[in-house]
Amino acid sequence: MMQQEPRDYESHIRDDSFRQLCKTPVVLMEKEPCDETLDIPIWREIKDLVKEHDSRGEQAIGYMDRFDFYESTKKGFSRCSNR
Repeated sequence: MMQQEPRDYESHIRDDSFRQLCKTPVVLMEKEPCDETLDIPIWREIKDLVKEHDSRGEQAIGYMDRFDFYESTKKGFSRCSNR
């Protein structure tokens, strides 16, 4: 059985040098007050991956309000691939 390649975000989480440069290498958009009770299943998966690969656990995850998040995405980029 072939070993599955790590997802792209998993490889970034494993990079120790990246961890040292960023207080919160993973940033999620905060929920709006009207969405506080909304369940976001992918967040559980992301939190589990961060806990697995970063000794800081959920403290390595930052949260940003919606409009700041949108502005920050204009300055950064992420490479995603689907094989």
